[in-house]
Amino acid sequence: MSDLINKTLFWKPMTQKEIVQKVNEALNGNKNYTEFSDNLMGFPGSFLDDKIFPKLDDLFHILSPKVKKKMEEKYVYTKTFIEVLKKNPNHIGCHTLEKSTSEFQGTHQIEEDLLRICAEVILGAEKNTWDGFVASGGTEANIQAMWIFRNIWLDKNSGTQNHFHSGQLHVIASEDSHYSMEKGVNLLGMSCYRVKIDETNNREINLEELLKEIKERQSVGILKFLIVLNMGSTNFGSVDDIDRVTKLLDDNNVNYEIHVDAAFGGFIYTFTNPDNKLIFTHPKIMSFTLDAHKMLQMPYGTGIFLTKKNRIEKVTTASATYIPGKDVTICGSRSGANTIAIWMMLQAYGSEEGEKFCKGLIELTDYLCLELDKLHVNHYRNKFMNVVAIDSKNFPKEIAEKYHLQADDHEDETKQKWWRLVVMEHVNKKMINRFLKQIRKY
Repeated sequence: MSDLINKTLFWKPMTQKEIVQKVNEALNGNKNYTEFSDNLMGFPGSFLDDKIFPKLDDLFHILSPKVKKKMEEKYVYTKTFIEVLKKNPNHIGCHTLEKSTSEFQGTHQIEEDLLRICAEVILGAEKNTWDGFVASGGTEANIQAMWIFRNIWLDKNSGTQNHFHSGQLHVIASEDSHYSMEKGVNLLGMSCYRVKIDETNNREINLEELLKEIKERQSVGILKFLIVLNMGSTNFGSVDDIDRVTKLLDDNNVNYEIHVDAAFGGFIYTFTNPDNKLIFTHPKIMSFTLDAHKMLQMPYGTGIFLTKKNRIEKVTTASATYIPGKDVTICGSRSGANTIAIWMMLQAYGSEEGEKFCKGLIELTDYLCLELDKLHVNHYRNKFMNVVAIDSKNFPKEIAEKYHLQADDHEDETKQKWWRLVVMEHVNKKMINRFLKQIRKY
């Protein structure tokens, strides 16, 4: 085994043959709409229409044997993924609970294995201490965390004589946190406050402002707080220091829980920072959001929600009686194909290749930032992340637009302060050097 940054973060890659065999076994474990022998009459036949989406085999058969062999070898994973899309398994519900829809249990088991890697290997959870599912994205996962937080509070206090309500709960996030915070509290009847970040300390949530907000909210009847910490914020890649936050809150006897939004950083920061403390073993962390359609370059609709055990049941939809185990998710029916895509990616790479890929992006980002320093271009970047925010003051707008850098405020140019860029696989050194050359001309 190579010299991993995180010694405990390891899973062995599977061979192409093993991956395809496992997926095919999972599909065979599902009921098949196209097999009359399966007597599948209680479900809508939602497999993809053959006239519009013919099988790849129908294309390959017209090729010469030599070309066909090359195509089949090259497109093994693509063909496997398309086969899952064709059969369109429904991953409704939460399969880490005792019951789920048996007709799709084959691919449900692959989702369980995917979540196990994320929860136990990447985020350090103990075996069988967590639940989760593949969501539509980070927004849904963040709202799911707030929903559970609210319902646990209401359920916990339902037997008291006092009148408890969601207005006694408060979500606190930093200025750098994702906009889904406002969506969630609006839907759930809670309130949210954005705390200023500490610009002198790695854009972490400002502790003085955090405590001030908590004291003010407590004075008007707020009883419990959900603190959202960032593991790689969207615009800056900033990461909050959980030890500093929890010490402050514990010293002041605050009633709180923590949700970690790791939509951007979950699949890179965990690989690049050996001292990462934003993991499940922390007693105050209740849940995580991850997003595979960012660092893992997966199809959109591949967010991941993970939470500690015995919590997700608090959002069970009791009226969903026709679903075994009922439903605990916001969106309900979910594409099993997206789940299979993430699992295939993680298993094909393994942890060592995944870390190597992440370290390569960090080295390239290091190079970019070093050159920006030489050019006296003011910027922010967490050293374990591949996100760079460039100060828009005195930075040429035409260069930013030419390279499609993202503004932090598209509505009001007078409020814009930053241009964001992300170093991913398509951003090579040649492109970076062209970008730097353009800056030097000014």
